[in-house]
Amino acid sequence: MTAHDVLASTRLLALDGDLARAEPKRLLWCLLHTLARLTTTSRRRYTRLADDWPWTPHLIAAFEQIHNLPQLT
Repeated sequence: MTAHDVLASTRLLALDGDLARAEPKRLLWCLLHTLARLTTTSRRRYTRLADDWPWTPHLIAAFEQIHNLPQLT
């Protein structure tokens, strides 16, 4: 149930277009199966996404939208 709630919240808060209306199984395939490499330099961790993956721009836009949400106090 928690995973379903997280996916539903992600669709509402971060996704636009077709992915905002996608079924949970499609979201899992498109977003959570993205090709990436985790790197660490200077004690910072980075995620390097594959340029040729078709869902990379959508995932980047979702991360930016989540990052720009107002803080709750």
